Amino acid sequence: MKTLYVGDDRKKNNCVQDFNGECCYYGMDDAFIIVFSLLINEKVRSLGHRKIMLSKDYTLIGVYLQPHVTYGANAVLDFK
Repeated sequence: MKTLYVGDDRKKNNCVQDFNGECCYYGMDDAFIIVFSLLINEKVRSLGHRKIMLSKDYTLIGVYLQPHVTYGANAVLDFK
């Protein structure tokens, strides 16, 4: 289902939050490009995506990839 929603904050009524870290990517639907882009974290001062993805505190990941009306694709990576 395509939506216009953008951001790391989920709508509380649509899902159960059972994770500790989250990375969202908008654009391509290629796994390598998604991971590479999140690790580079260009134009993100906090480097939050990189810190989450490389943290040894997370041992599980869930990935969700869907079409997005504006950006073509949206990937959500949840870490626990």
